[in-house]
Amino acid sequence: MIKVNWQEFEEHVEMLLNKIDYDPDMVMCIGSGGLLLGKLVSERLKKPLAIISAKSYNGEEKGSVIVGNISSTEVIAGKILLVDDLADSGETFWNVLDRLKVFEDIKEIKTATLFYKNKSNHIPDYHVKEVNEWVVFPYESE
Repeated sequence: MIKVNWQEFEEHVEMLLNKIDYDPDMVMCIGSGGLLLGKLVSERLKKPLAIISAKSYNGEEKGSVIVGNISSTEVIAGKILLVDDLADSGETFWNVLDRLKVFEDIKEIKTATLFYKNKSNHIPDYHVKEVNEWVVFPYESE
């Protein structure tokens, strides 16, 4: 298990931001894991933030991915940077990307995450670290 403390989280956010060479029109975060990361990335890039809710875990047990609603004060269009804290199986990313296909005004979507597992079926366009272990972020309980 990898436990990420607040200082490490902030360092990883900076490393991720330094890798992003994309100029999106909007940052969209996958809640709940990507909420804090999405907020920080949108502020740093000076882009509006949208939130899409998705859930793929029930406690320790993986379940099917449930994708909820999108919350935004802006029109969902143009180039989107979709962020989450971790790509584990990749299923959440794929389900959210599939949900976003209904928005005809989206021109391009790139993905970013702090960590991704090498077993993931979605490799983010931008990431900080590849891991195999369970990751616990400072805003989560073990």
